[in-house]
Amino acid sequence: MKISISSGKKCSFYIARVGRCVGKPMKTAYTSTNSFDVISDQPDLDFAKCYCLYVSGAFDYYSHGSCQQTITVKDAREATKLISRITEQQAQKVTAFLNMAEALQNEANKAKELARALALNSIH
Repeated sequence: MKISISSGKKCSFYIARVGRCVGKPMKTAYTSTNSFDVISDQPDLDFAKCYCLYVSGAFDYYSHGSCQQTITVKDAREATKLISRITEQQAQKVTAFLNMAEALQNEANKAKELARALALNSIH
């Protein structure tokens, strides 16, 4: 897994570098300046492992700033050294639950769209 400053090239996923979600792995970047690129040979597993680090607060140790938290690429690389503690089996379980949560969120979004359409239709 390689973490770098945004290069404009295709990457596996992103890690937030600014804001209240410092260290959070993301499928899409907020903007090219607010996240780091991650290139991985095992993107799903490494995403899950970074998620474990984010949830555990591993990036919090390295974040700094009083109004808006931030981390440097060096800090992100340092925090991700803890990935070796997370087994592949644990990462696979986390991946399964993240995929399930994403599917449920998509269904909830569809339901909200249908409710909105019905509400708009009831006025006319």
